[in-house]
Amino acid sequence: MTRHFLTPKNTFCYAFLAFIALGCAKQPQAPYSNEASEKLIRVSFKSTDQNTYTLQRWAGKTRVVNFWATWCGPCKEEIPDLIRLNEQMRSQGVQVIGIGLDEESALEAFANENGIDFPVLIGNKEIHELSAKLGNRAYAIPFTLILTPSSNIASSHVGRLSFAKLQHLVQSAIAAENTKVVDKR
Repeated sequence: MTRHFLTPKNTFCYAFLAFIALGCAKQPQAPYSNEASEKLIRVSFKSTDQNTYTLQRWAGKTRVVNFWATWCGPCKEEIPDLIRLNEQMRSQGVQVIGIGLDEESALEAFANENGIDFPVLIGNKEIHELSAKLGNRAYAIPFTLILTPSSNIASSHVGRLSFAKLQHLVQSAIAAENTKVVDKR
């Protein structure tokens, strides 16, 4: 009795698995839209501390801008690393900023329960859509942008980042910015 490896059923299964594997593969980095980054810097966000801010408030600092939600498992896993990064790199001019894509009350409660010590700004559907023009082609969260002190996008990342990776991305952005300053002299 001869067994055929490529039966119609097997062929379908292998094609489906290939489709899934290609879809889960790391997508090439989308180019950043200068218009989108300028809009993100200028837009006014209400925050969980009841104030209104723009990202321009932290100009002159390296900003780690993290899009997240309270219902997102990887987002919740990443929060302690963002808190740690904010605490450890604050003295180096780094500011973590969360943009919550959730209800204000849920964001406020989560921030209080988890000791979030960085600003939590309240995003919306338009801001989430804007993230696609900033490198988030999958419209996924968590999504993290590293902004230089001059408000340029140094890098973006879709998915959960470890503390080590966050620290590396921030240090790379700081080093690149310092190199530009030295080159201008």
